[in-house]
Amino acid sequence: MKPKRPTQTDVAQQAGVSRGTVSLVLNQTTSRVPISQQTRERVIKAAQDLGYSPNPVAQMLARGRNYIIGFFTFDDAFPYTPADFYNPYLVGVEQEAGVQGYNILLFTRNQDRTRHEIYQDGMNSLLLADGVILTGNYPDSTVLGQLAKENYPFVLLGTCDIPANEIDSVESDHEPASYEAARHLLELGHRQLGFLVEDLGLSHHRERLAGSERAVNETSPAHLTRLTKQDLTTAEAFQSKIQQNNLTALICADRSLFMALINLIQTIPLHIPQDLSLVFLSDTWTLPFANPTRVRLNRDRAGRIAVQRLVNRLEGELEGYQQIRVSCDFVVGDTSAWLPTAK
Repeated sequence: MKPKRPTQTDVAQQAGVSRGTVSLVLNQTTSRVPISQQTRERVIKAAQDLGYSPNPVAQMLARGRNYIIGFFTFDDAFPYTPADFYNPYLVGVEQEAGVQGYNILLFTRNQDRTRHEIYQDGMNSLLLADGVILTGNYPDSTVLGQLAKENYPFVLLGTCDIPANEIDSVESDHEPASYEAARHLLELGHRQLGFLVEDLGLSHHRERLAGSERAVNETSPAHLTRLTKQDLTTAEAFQSKIQQNNLTALICADRSLFMALINLIQTIPLHIPQDLSLVFLSDTWTLPFANPTRVRLNRDRAGRIAVQRLVNRLEGELEGYQQIRVSCDFVVGDTSAWLPTAK
């Protein structure tokens, strides 16, 4: 027969104390009646001698906490690989959770295989965790509102339609870095700048546009021309847009269009940065340039800050909600250069 697993009662008998004392010592729980250091050492030694290991489920029930932080994405793909945009957020979340003494639970179930769902059969599946970090390009505001109504602790990595004073969120501060990127091109002598973006429904795209426009508006004469996915359909359409607007520099704000742009550039007689300077407002691993001029998003730092905020709420240290902005870094690389006539 399989040997009986030792219990707290066995430890109590071995140490010559009550079962309640064993529970207080092993669960590191404070008590009205102080427990001497000698008694604590006797209980710990008895547990070690018997090979006692606590039941984690029982400990969770006793504490009322799981010490588990969930990670959920509203997107259809979970950020397992380094190539995924949200992977650095997950890395930061995992690192900080370990520092804070929490485990990470990944919520990956797809009901319809196209989008992860929080409410399944009318139940909040996130309740397995004490709180959750949420990500995704298009977070569901209805779901976020329901979570807030239930007082379920969460921090959103990104933005949504819910007012900033009603939920906790952590997001990159795109506007200042985009301003710096445009200023960099203007200081190199460029005056006709293109701005590549498709979906201005995303708040970070609007922030990037606002920062770039502010820099251009401060410089006379200078002009910013918007390019969209339509301008990348053919090499002819792209070249026509460049020539008609005399563009000498292009600010690439929409990472979903990066590769389409790069593929086009490789099919036409256009040299970077001699003929066209490029600045990317988001870092990515798919660019063929060794050192692109770009804005670096501190995504791992944002993930760590989100965990800190969530843990503070779980510990009862917070009142009210906050929108936390994480600064981005502008990095000058090899894809931007002086306009030849402006040297």
